[in-house]
Amino acid sequence: MTDQPPTRQRVDGSMSLLVDMSAAALDPAYADVARRAEAARSSGAPRPGRPVRTVSLLLVIGAATGVAA
Repeated sequence: MTDQPPTRQRVDGSMSLLVDMSAAALDPAYADVARRAEAARSSGAPRPGRPVRTVSLLLVIGAATGVAA
């Protein structure tokens, strides 16, 4: 019977998930979407949906002001 020395666990062995998360914080698909969004912003193309949100926000503010008055 051979006695093998006990194997030592790495001190940072439990931290591998945190290391992996910090090394690859973004999924490649998110990085691809961010690149396309940056390209669209730099080309000067208008963002879709912005006028609708602006009008909706103005209507909500106006209704709140009217009710408050």
